[in-house]
Amino acid sequence: MKRVILALSLILVIGLCLAATPGHPNWVSFEKTSPTTGTIKWSAEPAADVDYYYLGLHPTTAVYNAPAYCDPNWNQPGDWAASFSFDSPGVYKFDVVGLDAGTDYYAYVAAVETGGWTWGAFSSWESVVPLPVELTNFMGAYSASSFVSLSWTSQTETNMRGYRVYRAEIQDIAEAVSITPIMIPATNSSTTTTYTHRDDEVCAGGSYWYWLECLDFQGSDMFGPINVTIPEEQAAPELPQGTALRNIYPNPARIGDVTSMDVDVKAGETAEVSIYNSRGQMLKSFKLIEGFHQISWDGLDQQGNTCANGIYFCHINSASTNNTQKIVRVK
Repeated sequence: MKRVILALSLILVIGLCLAATPGHPNWVSFEKTSPTTGTIKWSAEPAADVDYYYLGLHPTTAVYNAPAYCDPNWNQPGDWAASFSFDSPGVYKFDVVGLDAGTDYYAYVAAVETGGWTWGAFSSWESVVPLPVELTNFMGAYSASSFVSLSWTSQTETNMRGYRVYRAEIQDIAEAVSITPIMIPATNSSTTTTYTHRDDEVCAGGSYWYWLECLDFQGSDMFGPINVTIPEEQAAPELPQGTALRNIYPNPARIGDVTSMDVDVKAGETAEVSIYNSRGQMLKSFKLIEGFHQISWDGLDQQGNTCANGIYFCHINSASTNNTQKIVRVK
């Protein structure tokens, strides 16, 4: 009978050990805030399953393997989950004092479910603290409207404050200045978000380096640099002083030749150059804006038929000019 009871007890113990334990913190971190003080932080999820936390802080020279039961190595005050303060939504924190100034530490946290005292120990040396922001790109491009368009995309954001953009004329962040006097606020969205910023203070021929600062509630991270080069300013094109049909060549032209015509159209005008046969029928027409132009006539009419040998007329018409010249076509 005793053997039966012992066997049942073993089965019960094994069953309890195999029972689902509460979720341990997703991550744990420790940061010194002065030579002798620091802060332990850990995720509060799943808070609904955890009633009590044990904390430990040990030198990084030897990894402390957190036990599955309470022992003196949990050397920081443990307490009910509700007693710990929140650093930010979903994140607990505990401030530590009396540390050795020359020692680096790992933090350890054990989550305890009081309805059965099952444990979920977790330590910072084996955890990965999620980044406040996950960027997929940071880009810049020059616009023809004489400004630099900057954009960046975040896949997720957690506990972010916002963004600042810095610019320098050399690849040295020490020389960079902020071009966002008002911080661009973060959306703290779990979905993809794209941000943009416009830099109007750029000059033709300049080369600029940009950095993106991502600010959270613990500090900030810098991304970049990226480089954007501004094209040299193009001089305004020289325009003709008057509108005129200057040259027609070859003239006479043989059947099958292409006849070229040099046409000037002065600033602010448009012109129309038309080719007519001797009966006054229009065979081809060209509409031109201001500038220097060279147009060609292949000797065909508007239906694509080859025009016979004879005399044709090239007429230019604009607000300031109305002139006609002959084109001769021979066999």
